[in-house]
Amino acid sequence: MEWKTKLQFRGLLATKIAVVYFLVSIITILLVGIVSYERSRHIIMESNLRVAEAAGATIAASINNFFHGIDQTGISIYADKGLHQILNSDDPLIVRGNASTVYVQNLLVQAKVINPNVGTIDILGVNGFACSDGASLFKPYANFTECEARYIASGLQTEIPGAIWLLGDNLHIDGGLRQTLTEVRYIRHIDSLDIIGIMVLNFHESKVARQFQSAGENPYLVDSDGTVISAYDKTLLGRPLPSVNLERLTEGNEKLFTQRDLVQGQEQYATFARIGTTGWYYVNIQSSESLFGDMLTLRTAIIGAILLATVVSPFLAGFFSRGLTSSVSRLTNSMQSAMEGNLTARFEIRGRDEINRIGAYMNDMLDKIREYTEYRTLVAVRQKDAELKLLQAQINPHLLYNTLDSVQYYIQIGDNELVARILHQMSQFFKISLSRGQEFIPLKHELELVKHYFDLQRLCRNKDIILLTQIDPELAELRIPKMTIQPIVENSIIHAFTAEYDTGTISITARRKTLPSGPGSISFVADDIFADSAGGSTVVEIIVCDDGCGLMPEEVEQINCQINMDSPAPPLHFGLWNVNQRIKHTYGPAAQLTVSSEFGVYTQTTIVFALYQGEDNRVSRNDS
Repeated sequence: MEWKTKLQFRGLLATKIAVVYFLVSIITILLVGIVSYERSRHIIMESNLRVAEAAGATIAASINNFFHGIDQTGISIYADKGLHQILNSDDPLIVRGNASTVYVQNLLVQAKVINPNVGTIDILGVNGFACSDGASLFKPYANFTECEARYIASGLQTEIPGAIWLLGDNLHIDGGLRQTLTEVRYIRHIDSLDIIGIMVLNFHESKVARQFQSAGENPYLVDSDGTVISAYDKTLLGRPLPSVNLERLTEGNEKLFTQRDLVQGQEQYATFARIGTTGWYYVNIQSSESLFGDMLTLRTAIIGAILLATVVSPFLAGFFSRGLTSSVSRLTNSMQSAMEGNLTARFEIRGRDEINRIGAYMNDMLDKIREYTEYRTLVAVRQKDAELKLLQAQINPHLLYNTLDSVQYYIQIGDNELVARILHQMSQFFKISLSRGQEFIPLKHELELVKHYFDLQRLCRNKDIILLTQIDPELAELRIPKMTIQPIVENSIIHAFTAEYDTGTISITARRKTLPSGPGSISFVADDIFADSAGGSTVVEIIVCDDGCGLMPEEVEQINCQINMDSPAPPLHFGLWNVNQRIKHTYGPAAQLTVSSEFGVYTQTTIVFALYQGEDNRVSRNDS
């Protein structure tokens, strides 16, 4: 379907607007001429009050959108399944583990990237888990109990769902001391609704003030009790709204109203517009003179204005109609250009009316689309780069060069039988590793690949290393990503068996394993995972263990951290990082590769991923 957005009948639209404007003007002029001065005055006053309320409602809607964005950020964090798994867990390794902290910190950083208005986020669990978005937790509380006690005193209630909003503390955010506003909500169990944690979001009060910085004479943001939450004058924060009677505000539940007050004998009008997300009010206080203008001159000017308006109205109608249609035409032309693929097209802002505001929104939308397009392009480039590195790893030129050097040496010394064995093993290795370009091969073929590689290394390196395999027969035909185990075995041969370790054993174990269900267990969420009668999920566990030189604890921690980074690990660990990324891409983010070791005793690399129903079919579709 083609969308035609060009304005085709601008002349007809301009005529209609001109006629409507002229008719409205004549009717208005006649009404103003018929009614008395007092009636006119009353109408103008009521009209100005409604305009003030409409402006207040519009600004309140803008402020509400701001708070709604903050609230949605909190809800998106609240709904994260991984966060719920951590807060529901009683396992100290999960509650206090570095992986949980890193996961939650990444979740908070992503939320702040999506909504830059959020300042800081604190997550505190009933189980003792505590995490902030990169800074240390604020001093008023250090755990869930202290945090809950602090905000219960501010109105947080366990029986009422949702969040509370309040004026926060002066906190060091973005390099300076900032007045903050705070949203606090309980985190509840998805099924039982039991409280499992608490989340505190802080954001700059000044960012809220920007939402109404160009509105009214004396704009404020107050809570339902009339306490100032945001204002230009920061000394008023936390104090009652000055010079305004707050009885109507505190006793009623009105969403939009204007009230008249006398301050030292002078009239002033305060417009209150409720903000739905927080229950607070936007307040704009105006003097009678600024709101109603020169009412004293109305009596003498009304007759002249009627006559002048009658004469001028047709000309103004034509002028304004052409101006309106010009903005519409420019807007539709910009939209048409964007729809044709020109993401650099922008609407030229020439005013602050609705058409120009729509144009500004369109410009913002195109900016976001362009940023997203550039981001997807960058992701594609990185993915292609990773694929090229993977192909290089599969070909393994160093293995080829080293093997050929060994062949040359044994030819020179006349050991042709050993040369034949080396060439045979190398041929078998590359035959399986290339595997006609297939991405997935059966587990038994992967083990054959490892065996050929292992025999090559023993022949060329003169290492007395024994390879042991113990494979569940039911997993022999299980198709896995090619070159999953070989890089791990290569890592063991190169790094575990140095000059001091010429002999040893490398064992490979592959088995099915059922994970227990319930709080604290890792969840492999999918509709087609095998499950036992107790409800636990079935996974495949592949373990490569050597009795070589082993690693120090800090080396193990560094390796596990680097292989789980989004960007490629240093060359020393690129093979492990590559395997980890591919199994996560194939079997989901719950799949994992971990390294454990005891210095001088052993090093063990473990791969765990979910065993799906119909696994062979699913993998074969990927190969096709």
